[in-house]
Amino acid sequence: MFREKISILSFQFWILLFLPLVECSPGDRDPHFQLCSRKCIVNCINQQHSFLSWGCKGECEYDCMFRITDERTKLGLDILQYYGKWPFYRLFIIQEPASFIFSVLNLVSQIIGWIHYSKNVDSSFKFYGLAKVQSFINSVAWTCAIIFHTRDTYWTEKMDYFSAAAVIGVSLFTCFSHIIGDMESFATKFIGALILSVFSFHIYYMAFIHFDYGYNMKFLVSNGIINITVWFIWSWINRKKRPVGKCVLVMGGTLLLASLEVFDFPPIFWILDGHALWHFGTIPIPFLWFSFLTENALFETSKSSLD
Repeated sequence: MFREKISILSFQFWILLFLPLVECSPGDRDPHFQLCSRKCIVNCINQQHSFLSWGCKGECEYDCMFRITDERTKLGLDILQYYGKWPFYRLFIIQEPASFIFSVLNLVSQIIGWIHYSKNVDSSFKFYGLAKVQSFINSVAWTCAIIFHTRDTYWTEKMDYFSAAAVIGVSLFTCFSHIIGDMESFATKFIGALILSVFSFHIYYMAFIHFDYGYNMKFLVSNGIINITVWFIWSWINRKKRPVGKCVLVMGGTLLLASLEVFDFPPIFWILDGHALWHFGTIPIPFLWFSFLTENALFETSKSSLD
């Protein structure tokens, strides 16, 4: 069993090692967009801006993005992404209003899920500390998502992407920890160190070598698929022994919703794209996940008391 787990992680490593890298979005490389932005910035430097403004650069890029998008739409050309995003109508200073609102609701769902878990599971339970760490990382990630969807900047983008990687990493570790069943075993610590190394290198690569949108998506999707697959296997093996229904529901729902990220599309009414709908669909998932962890913890606790 331990050898199989190492094989899965090794397979993951080699997949990621040979993933092709892509360049940034075509919209911000478009010469028409670059020329429009430069001219606009020169003209607006000495103008007054309200506190709700994005400043010269942000306002000019926003105006030029929609000016070019309107022209391309009239000509029947494809809609381009700019800096990894589709064109969105903003609400005050909020760049992606739909994703912003849905991220807030995901954070609320996460908080409610943790409260449910902490009220029903004894703090001495072997996985309680891990669940607490997972809840904290998930909450930080949704907070970063809220900030990022308010305004996409150099730092908010990195906060969002790196925290999303941390969510998947801790979920992978949670999965293997439950399979092994012992937080203090060498196998658990070894796999934890391996996962930490892989994800740390990913963040290092993105932060200091090349911030690549395509590579980041492939990294997260490949790890997400491995995570879901292993949880499905765990659920199948334990289907007659443990309450696994909510685990299957969460993993199955996540897998279906992930198609919205992989097969993204231009925003409907310039508001709802695949990413926003992904956030909408995941709203119940944090609560359902911690409800599953609660049921699993209570099952193990009752089983230990009977033994």
